Amino acid sequence: MKYMANMVSTQSKTRVVKFGYNVDQNNIAWKSDIVKNDADFRRMMDAFLDPDRNKFNSIVVMMEISNNGGMGSLAGNVGTTFAELNLMAFPDSGGINHPPSVKFRNVSLNLALPMIIPGTTTLGQQLSFSFDKASTSWNDSN
Repeated sequence: MKYMANMVSTQSKTRVVKFGYNVDQNNIAWKSDIVKNDADFRRMMDAFLDPDRNKFNSIVVMMEISNNGGMGSLAGNVGTTFAELNLMAFPDSGGINHPPSVKFRNVSLNLALPMIIPGTTTLGQQLSFSFDKASTSWNDSN
C-alpha cells in the first residue's frame, strides 16, 4: 500500500512513508507496516478511532516535504490547530479514483521533527497530531 495525505481536499497529496499513533509520551505504535490491502487499512483505522486503543486521539505521520503544492514543512507550526488532516491509502498495483481515507478533524500539531526519509536523501518530517474526531470514507464492497 502507498499512502498520501493533505490538509484540505483541494491541496495536492503528499507522500506518507508511514503512520501510527502515540502509545505514550515516548513511544509510537507504527501501524502502516502491517497494512497489506484495503481491508487491512479499514481495520487499522478502526483502531485509530477507538479511544481505548488510541487513548491520546493521536496520529503520527512520517512524510515527505512537498515542494509542489502539497504539505510543506510544518516545523514552525507546533501548537497550531488545523481544520483537518486527510490520510488516504492506495493499492501498490495502481491508481484508484476514490481511495479509502480517514479525515481527522480539528488536528493540533504537537510535534514536528524535520528529517531525512530513512533509506533516501529526501527531506521529510515526522508530525504528531492530536484530533477531536475523525470520519472514514471507503467503499465497503471492496
